[in-house]
Amino acid sequence: MLAVIPMLAAGEERAFVLEPAVQPELAVARREGPRIAVVVGETPVGDLLLEGGIKPYLYPLLLPDGQSVTRRVPPDEAAGDMKDHPHHKGLWVGHGDVNGVDLWADNPRNLGREVVQGASCTSGPVAARIELRVDWTGPDGQRVLQERRVYRFWHIGAGARLIDVVSTYTALPGAEARFGDTKEGALCCIRLAGGMEGNRGGLITTSAGARTEAEAWGSAASWCDYSGRPFAEDGRTRRPEVGVAILDHPDNPLHPTRWHVRDYGLFTANPFALHDYMPSRGLRGDYRVPAGAGATFRYRVYAHAGGAEAADVAGRYADWAWPIKAKAV
Repeated sequence: MLAVIPMLAAGEERAFVLEPAVQPELAVARREGPRIAVVVGETPVGDLLLEGGIKPYLYPLLLPDGQSVTRRVPPDEAAGDMKDHPHHKGLWVGHGDVNGVDLWADNPRNLGREVVQGASCTSGPVAARIELRVDWTGPDGQRVLQERRVYRFWHIGAGARLIDVVSTYTALPGAEARFGDTKEGALCCIRLAGGMEGNRGGLITTSAGARTEAEAWGSAASWCDYSGRPFAEDGRTRRPEVGVAILDHPDNPLHPTRWHVRDYGLFTANPFALHDYMPSRGLRGDYRVPAGAGATFRYRVYAHAGGAEAADVAGRYADWAWPIKAKAV
């Protein structure tokens, strides 16, 4: 059973009566050829694009009022959009060194691909669910590792979006999977809409108190939020402030994650890049999944109106990390 429970104060108890009922599907995921369209509360969230690039990605990521929190990509580019790093698309997963294979940049020398081998989607009154089976492959097309990725799009109202991204990475029999120490990559990544960037007035906020790139980059924190005022279509007018947070689950390996977050709008949870973050300390952040074993990473993406404090990102994190306990009587 899935449910969104109203806020309870610390120590508060409340009883709910469950009754059979037919509920409308308020969170819908629908396959449309090479994409899966997601609609929550009768407004589009975005499309999960399964083909046409080196990796699947969700694009755009829209708030209920239609405002995107992700940078537009060709052919949707408009005035005010930065043109750097064309491989930064929407909301995605990828890493620049997996057993030496690059699954991050558009690197013709050692380019890997995330190949979707299967996709299923389910709609419902509370959440829509998408499950992907993904082979991470090298330039020769051979598998490097296998991934089971599950997205859950929650219907929460309140002018916000709540998306879970849970990936289990399984090493092949007889060969470990190594996520190498590099800043070029992460297991939950976003490129922000034009105007939200730190070098255009945007604000980075972490659970540890960082508020700038200099403070946040490479630092450890349970969550990181990035907010700002996106450009309108003319590339000059500013829309109201919006933000997006990535939350790192306390059960994740290497929690709290470190943040590869930049003033130009790249925003990723990357716990591996210790050498890049702290080169003078001689540390290595390589993470190894033993042959035949698996490792699960859980992230929650919270897109919202206003800044981190107004959107109560800290409260949203607590709701997820330490959920309400319930029992049937």
